Amino acid sequence: MAQTYIRLTEAGAHTVQELCEAVGYTPRTINRHLEDLTRHGLAVCSTDGRWTAIRTPGRAPAVR
Repeated sequence: MAQTYIRLTEAGAHTVQELCEAVGYTPRTINRHLEDLTRHGLAVCSTDGRWTAIRTPGRAPAVR
């Protein structure tokens, strides 16, 4: 999940497919990561299906 989050923090919003290509995981795995990141308040999906990271100032996220 850490690779997915790191990629989300780089270069703006990403689609699931873009994340798959960037980190080498299947769409199913990426979707699970995004669900977990969303549940922990670290990611959000826009209405056009693009995902972005939410960064909390002064606090590094604990992702595995």
